[in-house]
Amino acid sequence: MRLLATRRSGFKGFLFFLGLTTCMAIISKLSKQYTTSLQIPVSITQVETNKVIEHVSPTQLNLNMSMSGFSLLRNAFHKPDLEIPFSQLQPTNDSLNYELKVIDKPAVLETAVKGNFTINPSSSSEIQVKVGIYDQKYVAVKPQIEFDFVQGFNKSRPLIIEPDSVLISGSALQLKEIEFIPTTYTKYAKVDASVEKKVRLDTTGLAILVENNSFEISVKQEVSKFTEGQFNIPIKILNDPKKSLKIFPKNVDVFFNASLTNFSNIKSEDFEVFCDFSAYKEGDSFLPLELKRKLDHVSSARLGTKQVRFIIIDK
Repeated sequence: MRLLATRRSGFKGFLFFLGLTTCMAIISKLSKQYTTSLQIPVSITQVETNKVIEHVSPTQLNLNMSMSGFSLLRNAFHKPDLEIPFSQLQPTNDSLNYELKVIDKPAVLETAVKGNFTINPSSSSEIQVKVGIYDQKYVAVKPQIEFDFVQGFNKSRPLIIEPDSVLISGSALQLKEIEFIPTTYTKYAKVDASVEKKVRLDTTGLAILVENNSFEISVKQEVSKFTEGQFNIPIKILNDPKKSLKIFPKNVDVFFNASLTNFSNIKSEDFEVFCDFSAYKEGDSFLPLELKRKLDHVSSARLGTKQVRFIIIDK
């Protein structure tokens, strides 16, 4: 028993000295200086209210640095992210261009990189920043919305979008090129009832801000059941001062689609069909017909024939 106790005591002593030696070796390693390369994302903060950042180059610094093993370990767990206050940038000859040589201002890195370090002089540490003048303007919202209606159904009123314009802000130069903001492409299938939804704006690739971050708009499309009707409409002749034009036939069928709620209110007088004698070319024996409808709630209309035969009578 005494021999076993002695062996256990010796083994514990061995483990203690092994652990102590290992710790001292690790501390010795971490105390040494090492050269390493750090990739540090760059962003500009605290920008003046009348300016906006248009371009930063590079967006990530690749710095060769010397630091202790302790500092290396800290930065391994804390990924550096360099936020540079706008006031630290130096203007160039162009009033809209700024620069910062990080190697000349290592203190800027202290908020991003943990521990003591030195920057290798061969590092590429120059940051170029282009700014623009801040501006705002209203632009129209352009809906990219498609409806696939069930047979017999159609829209009974134009699409309503709210708001129909949004206030955007950013660089005046960039805003100048923006005439509208589209919605994301949205398609509704098998539609047989009115639609009222929220649709997001598509600002992909646009370096702008939208007022109140309102990236959604409301869309409303009234839908009704439709039926087809037909009228036989007299054809009116235009630009025939001598009254020498005779057409055959004198009437044409007009087919139209309208909602059931409006169908009974539609009259033949709500349509007009013309043939224009000024479109005549020598040798022609037909003139094209043109349909004009006076009602917005007629969803579609078509002619039974698109042209009419004619003769010119000498008087």
